[in-house]
Amino acid sequence: MRKRDIIKESFISFRCIIGPFGSLFRRFPHYLPLLTLENHQDIDSPINLDLSLKKINKEIKSKSVKDIDNAVKLLLNSINWRNHLVGCIVIIKINKENQQSFIERLWDICLNKNSWVLPQILATLSIIDSEFQRKVKSKEIKEAFLNNKMVVKEIELLLHSKNRKKYPDEEPYYGLSWKNNLIGLIKEGKL
Repeated sequence: MRKRDIIKESFISFRCIIGPFGSLFRRFPHYLPLLTLENHQDIDSPINLDLSLKKINKEIKSKSVKDIDNAVKLLLNSINWRNHLVGCIVIIKINKENQQSFIERLWDICLNKNSWVLPQILATLSIIDSEFQRKVKSKEIKEAFLNNKMVVKEIELLLHSKNRKKYPDEEPYYGLSWKNNLIGLIKEGKL
């Protein structure tokens, strides 16, 4: 990374910390439960999924659509996977019309940044992008992920995920599980 890029990323990260969703990054790492969308701690723990989702829901309800859109743009302009993860959850929560404005940026992250939360980004895209099936079968996407067997498998599972709740083997593929957990949270009214 060049010095200029490091300074730019530091500035973006700082703005994310003080921005609308900054409470997920300060004091306790409230973004961690978003990795799996499962509660792994006691409900009384300062870090749990329900608390993280409440923080996100509170910010979405208290801010204007424009403020939320700007906050998501900032989260997705970062190279930090934590910001991408929070951005995905917020995108799922906002209205469908506003979701569409982030599809291209999410694909850009997938193709160019190799985010650590690529499975979660792909799962988000499989929900919000009506062209997901066509895009993942395109030459550009296939070439981009040609040497990444994990991503190829994640895409395959997401493409054929109807009625599939578990993985076909013992290997950990996070996208399908994350998508199933996300859909469950939406049905429960938590998201």
